[in-house]
Amino acid sequence: YSKLLLSYDFWNSFKEHKYALIYQTDGYCIGGNLKQFIEMDYDYIGGPIISPNARWFNVPAIGNGGVSLRKIETMLEVTDPNGEFMKCSKEDIDRHNKANGNMYEVYEDLYFAQLVPMLWEFKKPKFDIGAAFSFDMNADYVYDMVKDNKLPLFAHAYDKNIRFWQNHISELDN
Repeated sequence: YSKLLLSYDFWNSFKEHKYALIYQTDGYCIGGNLKQFIEMDYDYIGGPIISPNARWFNVPAIGNGGVSLRKIETMLEVTDPNGEFMKCSKEDIDRHNKANGNMYEVYEDLYFAQLVPMLWEFKKPKFDIGAAFSFDMNADYVYDMVKDNKLPLFAHAYDKNIRFWQNHISELDN
């Protein structure tokens, strides 16, 4: 899956579109307005990545990929093997991968959410916008961090946070 999403050919097949919504099978649409996030014109929007055991990325990071909105043009720029990003960054990408056990090849969302912004001008939101878009890991913790305890547009990996989501999504309370 990560190799697919890190592939220029994959993104090139969507080149006639402006955005792609990645929505994995463990996603859940709570409801809201996707268009407002498209109009923000970010390169990449994903929920906060919060992990108490994170040693290889900055926490909280914004950009969980399971439910994410990605600008096709930017995805093409940062995956093109002959493009400017790769020409300028290949050595840095390899160095980061080696130092971090190839995690940027294993976790495509960390590649886009964590590594690419360190090496390239990449527009992604701050915590409040990411949390308004989706929750993933540690939904209860993210919920407590969000102003006015608002739910996001999407939940990702809701089954891993089922106790939390059962309190907020009546359809899951069975």
